[in-house]
Amino acid sequence: MLPFKLPTNTTSISRETSEQQEHIPFLPQKEEVAFIETRSKNTSLLWKTSLSFHLVLISLYTAISITVILSFHTPVSEKNPNALPSLSSKQIRLQYPLMQESLFVGSPSPEVDAAWHNLLSNMSIRVTASELAQQSLTSVSLPRGGQLAWLGVFHELHCIKILRQANYRDYYHPEAAGQVLRDLQLHADHCIELSRATAMCRPDLKSLTTFVWRTELENPLLSPDRPVRKCLDWDALMDSIHERVVSDEEIHAMNNPID
Repeated sequence: MLPFKLPTNTTSISRETSEQQEHIPFLPQKEEVAFIETRSKNTSLLWKTSLSFHLVLISLYTAISITVILSFHTPVSEKNPNALPSLSSKQIRLQYPLMQESLFVGSPSPEVDAAWHNLLSNMSIRVTASELAQQSLTSVSLPRGGQLAWLGVFHELHCIKILRQANYRDYYHPEAAGQVLRDLQLHADHCIELSRATAMCRPDLKSLTTFVWRTELENPLLSPDRPVRKCLDWDALMDSIHERVVSDEEIHAMNNPID
């Protein structure tokens, strides 16, 4: 006979022991809560840092991509506002002259012709092959080096002069007939089209033309009021191209290499 009696319900004892073990924490309760909160904060900070880094990276890649794309599609005129780097862009404020004050209009006279001659005296200029290449252009060579070119504004002024002379054809082209006359008309049409295209390409959107009534007239007339405008300083521009101007002597010395 055994000296003691074995427990009759071992299953109950094991369950109680297990439940007691489950209630024994690995850390004191306060430390466990602090640990969980710290881990949660660290996880949140890591997530925010990672998100911010990726957003910055995406923004950087987007900016670089847009810059590269625009570099291939931006017109030359936007990359380089002027055809040549040395051109003056100085601005001044002035009023357009009244017609009766202008040196460039009126019946043909030596004074008017001299004014146009002086205005266009700087038309032909010397440029380098690399300056032309920046605009994908080429030109004819000059006897003293470089290539011949006109600034666009001089082409426009040349055309205005042609149209003025067409207006006084009897004076400037009294004998024009046949093919000569047709060539003059073709030249004038070219100048009309260039003037139209230029006006629409660079329209004046900074001024308004107004009208007035005059006694005994059925329709209103253009107002003589002349607003002050912001214009290019023409004298400063001419000074900036002075060293490039090609003399009439050099122009006349050019020979056609094709002949």
